[in-house]
Amino acid sequence: MDNATSIHVFYTDARNGWCCTHLDENEFQVGEAEYLYRKVDAVAMAKRHGLPIKVFGRNGLFQRST
Repeated sequence: MDNATSIHVFYTDARNGWCCTHLDENEFQVGEAEYLYRKVDAVAMAKRHGLPIKVFGRNGLFQRST
């Protein structure tokens, strides 16, 4: 993800679970998203990339930044 500047972690649905999406400076998706079943795993995956992270709850509301 050469031009990714941030990551969003959010819930998709019961089948796919949580999504870790890389975004550019205009918040457009860069590359493919990563899907993980558990929220804690999605946040851990996002942290490995070393970019700012915004975490959203199951209801879609912003929860925190890391």
